[in-house]
Amino acid sequence: MEEDVGGPNIGRRPPDFASALLAFEVAEGLLVSAKNYLDNENFPEALSESKNAIRTAASALLLKEGYVASTLESTISYLEHNHPSALPVEDWRIVENMNVSGLFSIIMKLLKKSTDQGDVNKAILIAEEFLNSAKNILEDRK
Repeated sequence: MEEDVGGPNIGRRPPDFASALLAFEVAEGLLVSAKNYLDNENFPEALSESKNAIRTAASALLLKEGYVASTLESTISYLEHNHPSALPVEDWRIVENMNVSGLFSIIMKLLKKSTDQGDVNKAILIAEEFLNSAKNILEDRK
């Protein structure tokens, strides 16, 4: 019987280290883009690119290890199960719950809980930490 590594929305595939490296390069580019958006005070795009950088780095890890996930939650579950202390997964959850645009943002502003530059800075720092941790895992070719 196969071990449950991320729930029903995760599947096995052949490990693909080359695609994992390419995905990680894309993640690094997304992080650079997030920083550029932050410098230009485009907070919604900076936050979006931070989230995308983390998601893409997470996908790179799954590719390396021979898995594919169909949901964000199954990706997170897989990483929590297989790399419990190596990645800032709980911080990733915080970033995923940040929002600086749309109706949700209006409601949060009315409640005096808006996401601002400080939150976006935090998201970028978390993305940097996640990518650094993911890079260490990718460099370990076990």
